[in-house]
Amino acid sequence: MTILIPNTLKWILILVIIAILPWLLKAYAPALLGRAILVGIFAMLTIGFDMAVGYAGQINLGFQGFFAVGAYTTGILTTRAWVPPLLSEPLMTMVVGCLVAVVICYIISRPVLKTGGFFLAMVTLAFGMIIYSLSMAWDFLGGAYGIYNIPRFHIGPIVFQTDVQFFYLVWFFTMLLCFLSLRLVNSRWGIALRSLHSDEGAAEVTGIDVSKYKMEVFLVSAIYAAIAGNLFAHYMRGLNPQLFSFTLLLVVTLALFFGGMGTIWGSLIGAILIQGLPECVTAIAKYWPKARDTREIIYGLIFVGIILFMPKGIVGTTKEFFSRKREGR
Repeated sequence: MTILIPNTLKWILILVIIAILPWLLKAYAPALLGRAILVGIFAMLTIGFDMAVGYAGQINLGFQGFFAVGAYTTGILTTRAWVPPLLSEPLMTMVVGCLVAVVICYIISRPVLKTGGFFLAMVTLAFGMIIYSLSMAWDFLGGAYGIYNIPRFHIGPIVFQTDVQFFYLVWFFTMLLCFLSLRLVNSRWGIALRSLHSDEGAAEVTGIDVSKYKMEVFLVSAIYAAIAGNLFAHYMRGLNPQLFSFTLLLVVTLALFFGGMGTIWGSLIGAILIQGLPECVTAIAKYWPKARDTREIIYGLIFVGIILFMPKGIVGTTKEFFSRKREGR
């Protein structure tokens, strides 16, 4: 009982904050309401990335490609006249986007999951580059101009037209995926993933099907990215290849390291902090205009600083601090 009460209070507090936050932002800082929506979308991305990298130790350098797959699948199905009406429904496009991401993920990861490490990193990196190149050159995907006039997300007659409505939609999915992730990582499946991260050889000796769990965690992370991509497309209402460049992977990686690898709450906190960074750059740019052109440099400096001074991220460092304090007592 003592374990459940704090967790219950934590969830109640988070849900209350989510319930009142959009109205506070709309009243006092309307420009930040859109940023809060992007925080939720990038939190989904970071959680999915953390499942593969933080828990299972499987490096995926093409993760942004699955985000693009979900977004472009939505863009195509909702803007092409030849698509049947049923397939153009947002929930259906989300399902189709997840299926496409799963199929692609299975095809590219099946040959290399038995080796992993460097080969897996290189294959996924190539996948991300291929998706970016295709979106830039293929007219079917809109080419360099992208896809526009993507409709707002709707469920039947209910249209999420305003930013407040879309905020609740995005954070519903964010909290749902967060809850499911916590259940997964605290189950036997999550224990198996952590054993893979620690020592694949030892995990295999104990009877864990290493290839099976590698494949499953890759598929789960691809689904998370596709869901985030679907919501991103409906919110932006337009897509272009620059939105899915390698910089996106850098931002997600920074969020993961900032919050703390191997912790779902750390992924959420990291997404909040990293998405708040552009607002800080904008504020600095008022006094130093060149700050807008040095955003990638700032990201790089933050990454180096985290690695050097806070390798466990905010959540990991905080846990370590309180653990030492309890030991001292």
